[in-house]
Amino acid sequence: MFKSLRFSITLLGAIGVLATLMVAFQGHWLSERMSRNAGEAFVAKDVVADILPPPMYLIEARLVLSQAVEGTIDGAAAKGQFEKLASEYGQRVEHWTQNPPYGLEKELLGRQHEMGQRFSAAAQSDVIGPLVAGNANVARQNLARVHGLYLEHRAGVDETVKRANQFAESSMVAFAGVHALSAKLALGVTLAALALMLLFYKLVVRSATEQAADHESKLRAIDKTSAVIEFKPDGTILCANDLFLKTTGYASAEIVGRHHRMFMDPEDAATPEYRAFWERLARGEADAGQYRRIANGGREIWISANYNPVRSADGRVVKVVKYASDITGQIRASKDMARVLDALAHGDLTQTITGDYS
Repeated sequence: MFKSLRFSITLLGAIGVLATLMVAFQGHWLSERMSRNAGEAFVAKDVVADILPPPMYLIEARLVLSQAVEGTIDGAAAKGQFEKLASEYGQRVEHWTQNPPYGLEKELLGRQHEMGQRFSAAAQSDVIGPLVAGNANVARQNLARVHGLYLEHRAGVDETVKRANQFAESSMVAFAGVHALSAKLALGVTLAALALMLLFYKLVVRSATEQAADHESKLRAIDKTSAVIEFKPDGTILCANDLFLKTTGYASAEIVGRHHRMFMDPEDAATPEYRAFWERLARGEADAGQYRRIANGGREIWISANYNPVRSADGRVVKVVKYASDITGQIRASKDMARVLDALAHGDLTQTITGDYS
């Protein structure tokens, strides 16, 4: 199904990363939604707090007017306090102008603010001004009209408070909805991620099983048709299959743990070339060809073989596997054919090929 086991494992890891990203994205999205809803609710409450006591900028300003008209404070003190309150009110207006509160600025800076400005201007010109000039009666007569402007401002405040409370309530409802959704969505995303990982896990396991079965069938086929023997990198015998044991005439217990040189002519095994042969294999260099070997009982055999170094994951040569075929009959037939042809070339017509090459 998948082209290699490594690819399968990599794919499974990628699916795991994808599932993790899905869960992370879902968490981030929910966090953003809940944060926005909470922020809207807090801003709405902040708007309400900003236009209700404390501080009661224009409410306090209205109280200052009454105190000044009644003579509790003089005109100069009233003028100072009123200007301070008007300045603080202006700072809050500037704040909400620069930080629009999710649409509530229409009420906060609309009719409410317009009437507040008219109240402030009329209070300073029609009440504070006459008081500072010593015309208390004029200030008292004008207070009723100025108070009417204040009441219109308060009516606007009531509308803003109503709208802000509605907005805060809807934001809290939305927050609660997202919070409830988050549990369901988190469960859904987690289950979907787990299902996706399980699906691909099954596919990977199936692919790996198929590849292992294919590999095993190939090994069985090789084991039936080739003489196979395994060595340590230094030439020590690890194991051999039945066909190799049959070819050399040994039992497994007779060769395991011994060195490859047991299959060599002693003179050949003592040569520098033989030592170099195993040094190359230990370095990871493969070797192939036709080789003369000595079987059990001193019997000469010939094999066509491939010596294949096997490396570990870190690149070290951990063993050498040899795949061989018995070509003793072919070599004998070739030698006999050469002998007969040579005799014929010298006029000897008595030579025949009578060997058993099976």
